[in-house]
Amino acid sequence: MKTTAKCRNRCRSRSEGEPFMFPFDVENLHFYETAVRTTLCLLKCKNAAFKNKFVSVSPELDKLYFRKKPYEYLHLCYYQKKMLQKAASAAFTALVANPEENAMINNLKFYSSLPEVNMNAIENLEIKAFVPLYIQGVEAYNKGDFASVINLLEQSLKKWLRAAEECRAYCESPFDQGWFPDFISSVSNHFTFCLRCKQKCEMPLNSLNGEYHEDMLPSHYHYLQYSYYKVSKLQKACEAVESYLLFFPNEETMIKNKEFYSQYLNGNMDYFVPREEAVKYVQRQKYENQLLNFIDTEFKKIAEKMGDTDSEEETNEVHS
Repeated sequence: MKTTAKCRNRCRSRSEGEPFMFPFDVENLHFYETAVRTTLCLLKCKNAAFKNKFVSVSPELDKLYFRKKPYEYLHLCYYQKKMLQKAASAAFTALVANPEENAMINNLKFYSSLPEVNMNAIENLEIKAFVPLYIQGVEAYNKGDFASVINLLEQSLKKWLRAAEECRAYCESPFDQGWFPDFISSVSNHFTFCLRCKQKCEMPLNSLNGEYHEDMLPSHYHYLQYSYYKVSKLQKACEAVESYLLFFPNEETMIKNKEFYSQYLNGNMDYFVPREEAVKYVQRQKYENQLLNFIDTEFKKIAEKMGDTDSEEETNEVHS
């Protein structure tokens, strides 16, 4: 799964950087040329990764791995082998990925009652790379070690965004439409399928070992703005403030911070420029949300209209 996601991201970037065969975008052919180049790149990338062997995983199995379902079986295997610490970690990993699973909650409670299990030593076996960096960064913030905060949270921010891109790339998976639509309808349906998946990527990334934080991404900028201020990097602080406000434009504390920095700069607002990665992320989220709302609203209208038409035809048949 990770290999496929990496290939998709790598090939998209490579194809988008290629010069077009023809300088003018006639009937959106630039889009299709890029799609063809990306497809060719994907074939080469997968062949190299899988040693020219055809590897096919069913969508159902892919979803099970994505939701970390194998750990639900793995903890039982560890338990049967009396490897209780590993069993507890496997159960915890499954629970982090599926926090609504009551059975796994009860399993973890059971393991916590066993004297052989050290609950402080339980690990999330699928922990994202940004998580330990974020936790260490927050700890450094609480200790007033602001240079370390900057180092750790800048790394965490990059890895969070990278994990989001990997998730989005994974979403571009095969899709059984269940019928045989026209070309454009087929493209639109598959795009919508992928888009719905991509909009769900943020939720698992907002989990710190099962503890949900809605503001995980913007909180990086919150910690960074104060840390940069404390090490006398005011421009960086202002950029972080403005980046945070992209996510929460009415957040009073950050608005006051902006006013403070502005007064410190004698009213000069030139430093208040949001960071590029924050702008891209927020703009994409807004556009995709608007597009999904449009899809849901307009296609629902058509479905309802078709339903009304069917009802009228049935009524006419009854009275004829």
